[in-house]
Amino acid sequence: MKIHKETTLCSTPFLTIKERVVSHGANEYVWQYVSRKLGEKSVCIAAMDLYNRLVVTCEYRPSINCNEWGFPAGLVDNGETSRETAIREMREETGLELINIRLISPFACNSAGLTDEMTAMVFGDVRGQISSEYLDEHEEITTFIMEPEEVAELLTNNYVFSAKAWIVMERFSRTGEIL
Repeated sequence: MKIHKETTLCSTPFLTIKERVVSHGANEYVWQYVSRKLGEKSVCIAAMDLYNRLVVTCEYRPSINCNEWGFPAGLVDNGETSRETAIREMREETGLELINIRLISPFACNSAGLTDEMTAMVFGDVRGQISSEYLDEHEEITTFIMEPEEVAELLTNNYVFSAKAWIVMERFSRTGEIL
Protein backbone atom coordinates (compact mmCIF):
# COMPACT_ATOMS: atom_id res chain seq x y z
CA MET A 1 0.00 0.00 0.00
CA LYS A 2 1.14 3.49 -0.80
CA ILE A 3 -0.47 6.75 0.30
CA HIS A 4 -0.97 9.10 -2.65
CA LYS A 5 -2.96 11.88 -1.04
CA GLU A 6 -4.31 12.89 2.36
CA THR A 7 -7.08 15.45 2.82
CA THR A 8 -8.80 16.88 5.88
CA LEU A 9 -12.56 16.56 5.33
CA CYS A 10 -13.77 18.08 8.60
CA SER A 11 -12.12 19.62 11.61
CA THR A 12 -13.52 20.27 15.10
CA PRO A 13 -11.72 21.45 18.24
CA PHE A 14 -10.99 17.83 19.23
CA LEU A 15 -11.28 15.62 16.12
CA THR A 16 -10.30 15.64 12.48
CA ILE A 17 -11.88 13.47 9.81
CA LYS A 18 -9.27 12.64 7.21
CA GLU A 19 -9.30 10.89 3.85
CA ARG A 20 -6.42 8.99 2.32
CA VAL A 21 -6.07 7.78 -1.23
CA VAL A 22 -4.00 4.60 -1.17
CA SER A 23 -2.94 2.23 -3.90
CA HIS A 24 -2.61 -1.50 -3.87
CA GLY A 25 -1.09 -2.71 -7.12
CA ALA A 26 -2.89 -0.95 -9.97
CA ASN A 27 -5.97 -0.11 -7.86
CA GLU A 28 -6.63 3.01 -5.79
CA TYR A 29 -8.84 3.10 -2.72
CA VAL A 30 -10.26 5.93 -0.62
CA TRP A 31 -10.17 5.52 3.16
CA GLN A 32 -11.66 7.89 5.73
CA TYR A 33 -10.67 7.86 9.40
CA VAL A 34 -10.87 9.92 12.58
CA SER A 35 -7.83 11.46 14.23
CA ARG A 36 -7.66 13.18 17.62
CA LYS A 37 -6.26 16.69 17.49
CA LEU A 38 -4.87 16.45 21.02
CA GLY A 39 -2.77 13.38 20.22
CA GLU A 40 -3.40 9.87 19.00
CA LYS A 41 -1.92 8.05 22.01
CA SER A 42 -3.70 7.13 25.23
CA VAL A 43 -3.31 4.89 28.26
CA CYS A 44 -5.75 2.56 30.03
CA ILE A 45 -4.84 1.67 33.63
CA ALA A 46 -5.69 -1.70 35.22
CA ALA A 47 -4.80 -1.44 38.89
CA MET A 48 -5.35 -3.24 42.16
CA ASP A 49 -5.39 -1.83 45.67
CA LEU A 50 -3.36 -3.12 48.62
CA TYR A 51 -6.07 -5.75 49.32
CA ASN A 52 -5.90 -7.17 45.75
CA ARG A 53 -9.17 -5.57 44.69
CA LEU A 54 -9.63 -4.13 41.20
CA VAL A 55 -10.20 -0.44 40.43
CA VAL A 56 -13.20 -0.22 38.08
CA THR A 57 -14.83 2.88 36.64
CA CYS A 58 -18.28 3.56 35.25
CA GLU A 59 -18.28 6.60 32.96
CA TYR A 60 -20.98 8.20 30.86
CA ARG A 61 -19.88 8.34 27.21
CA PRO A 62 -21.86 10.70 24.94
CA SER A 63 -20.75 8.87 21.77
CA ILE A 64 -22.61 5.71 22.87
CA ASN A 65 -25.23 7.53 25.00
CA CYS A 66 -24.74 5.26 27.98
CA ASN A 67 -22.29 4.32 30.71
CA GLU A 68 -19.18 2.35 29.85
CA TRP A 69 -17.62 0.10 32.50
CA GLY A 70 -13.86 0.07 32.34
CA PHE A 71 -10.71 1.50 33.85
CA PRO A 72 -9.21 4.97 34.26
CA ALA A 73 -7.86 6.14 30.92
CA GLY A 74 -6.80 9.25 29.08
CA LEU A 75 -4.77 10.92 26.38
CA VAL A 76 -1.00 11.25 26.60
CA ASP A 77 -0.27 14.97 26.87
CA ASN A 78 2.44 16.47 24.70
CA GLY A 79 5.83 15.50 26.14
CA GLU A 80 4.45 13.01 28.68
CA THR A 81 5.50 9.39 28.96
CA SER A 82 2.95 6.59 29.33
CA ARG A 83 4.01 6.28 32.98
CA GLU A 84 3.44 9.98 33.67
CA THR A 85 0.06 9.89 31.92
CA ALA A 86 -1.04 6.84 33.93
CA ILE A 87 -0.11 8.48 37.24
CA ARG A 88 -1.90 11.71 36.28
CA GLU A 89 -5.03 10.04 34.91
CA MET A 90 -5.40 7.70 37.90
CA ARG A 91 -5.34 10.67 40.25
CA GLU A 92 -7.62 12.86 38.09
CA GLU A 93 -10.27 10.20 37.49
CA THR A 94 -10.27 8.32 40.82
CA GLY A 95 -8.34 10.32 43.41
CA LEU A 96 -6.11 7.25 43.92
CA GLU A 97 -2.31 7.27 43.78
CA LEU A 98 -0.62 4.87 41.36
CA ILE A 99 2.27 3.67 43.53
CA ASN A 100 3.69 0.78 41.52
CA ILE A 101 3.69 0.11 37.82
CA ARG A 102 4.10 -3.58 37.02
CA LEU A 103 3.94 -3.43 33.23
CA ILE A 104 3.37 -0.96 30.40
CA SER A 105 2.40 -2.52 27.08
CA PRO A 106 3.45 -1.11 23.73
CA PHE A 107 0.87 1.13 22.05
CA ALA A 108 -1.76 -0.99 20.27
CA CYS A 109 -4.56 -0.09 17.86
CA ASN A 110 -8.04 0.54 19.27
CA SER A 111 -10.05 0.29 16.07
CA ALA A 112 -7.68 0.57 13.11
CA GLY A 113 -10.58 0.72 10.64
CA LEU A 114 -11.93 3.88 12.27
CA THR A 115 -9.16 5.80 14.04
CA ASP A 116 -5.41 6.26 14.35
CA GLU A 117 -5.67 6.32 18.17
CA MET A 118 -3.46 3.77 19.94
CA THR A 119 -3.49 2.78 23.61
CA ALA A 120 -0.88 1.45 26.02
CA MET A 121 -2.19 -0.75 28.83
CA VAL A 122 -0.64 0.11 32.19
CA PHE A 123 -0.85 -2.46 35.01
CA GLY A 124 -0.13 -1.39 38.56
CA ASP A 125 -1.06 -0.90 42.20
CA VAL A 126 -2.83 1.98 43.93
CA ARG A 127 -3.42 3.36 47.38
CA GLY A 128 -5.56 6.10 48.88
CA GLN A 129 -9.20 7.05 49.00
CA ILE A 130 -11.56 7.38 46.05
CA SER A 131 -12.31 11.02 45.29
CA SER A 132 -14.02 12.95 42.49
CA GLU A 133 -12.17 16.14 43.46
CA TYR A 134 -9.89 16.13 40.40
CA LEU A 135 -12.45 15.30 37.70
CA ASP A 136 -12.84 17.70 34.78
CA GLU A 137 -16.20 19.49 34.81
CA HIS A 138 -17.41 17.49 31.77
CA GLU A 139 -16.54 14.07 33.26
CA GLU A 140 -19.11 11.85 34.94
CA ILE A 141 -17.09 8.98 36.43
CA THR A 142 -17.90 6.73 39.38
CA THR A 143 -15.07 4.60 40.79
CA PHE A 144 -15.46 1.22 42.47
CA ILE A 145 -12.97 -1.06 44.24
CA MET A 146 -14.12 -4.63 43.53
CA GLU A 147 -13.40 -8.18 44.67
CA PRO A 148 -13.14 -10.92 42.00
CA GLU A 149 -16.67 -12.15 42.83
CA GLU A 150 -18.09 -8.64 42.38
CA VAL A 151 -16.39 -8.30 38.99
CA ALA A 152 -17.73 -11.73 37.98
CA GLU A 153 -21.26 -10.57 38.86
CA LEU A 154 -20.73 -7.30 36.98
CA LEU A 155 -19.71 -9.22 33.85
CA THR A 156 -22.98 -11.20 33.87
CA ASN A 157 -25.06 -8.03 33.51
CA ASN A 158 -26.04 -6.53 30.20
CA TYR A 159 -23.70 -3.54 30.54
CA VAL A 160 -21.43 -1.91 27.99
CA PHE A 161 -17.74 -2.56 28.68
CA SER A 162 -14.53 -1.18 27.29
CA ALA A 163 -13.09 -4.04 25.22
CA LYS A 164 -9.67 -3.61 26.82
CA ALA A 165 -11.13 -3.65 30.32
CA TRP A 166 -13.45 -6.60 29.69
CA ILE A 167 -10.51 -8.86 28.91
CA VAL A 168 -8.70 -7.92 32.14
CA MET A 169 -11.90 -8.04 34.21
CA GLU A 170 -12.73 -11.52 32.96
CA ARG A 171 -9.27 -12.78 33.98
CA PHE A 172 -9.48 -11.02 37.35
CA SER A 173 -12.91 -12.54 38.04
CA ARG A 174 -11.48 -16.05 37.53
CA THR A 175 -7.99 -15.74 39.01
CA GLY A 176 -7.86 -12.61 41.21
CA GLU A 177 -4.97 -11.39 39.04
CA ILE A 178 -4.68 -8.72 36.36
CA LEU A 179 -1.55 -10.12 34.71
